[in-house]
Amino acid sequence: MESPISEIQNWMESKAGQTFLIRKEEDGDLDQIHLQLDKIAIGEQKSVDPDGYVAPKTLLFHGQGTINNGQPLPQNVYEIPLSGSWVSNEQGNELQIKTERAVYTIQSF
Repeated sequence: MESPISEIQNWMESKAGQTFLIRKEEDGDLDQIHLQLDKIAIGEQKSVDPDGYVAPKTLLFHGQGTINNGQPLPQNVYEIPLSGSWVSNEQGNELQIKTERAVYTIQSF
């Protein structure tokens, strides 16, 4: 059986080259980016962050994108930190990732 991270990675890789709308809802705020996906990677923290600021695992979406205000995505990468408990749910062209801090909805076009 695949891990949830592998399932997310496989879903995203199956749609490489497509454009994505990524919405992040956190504490009543809504942020959106548009991203032309080149690749997805998994970032792993090598040592425990004693202050808890850095997530042990991070989904890294590489590609050119723009933020809500039309500004380019910094460093052509968008990160979703995976710390604590989190779940993902795929439905066709939409993937939702719920973490302890935010809900991410990813739609492919």
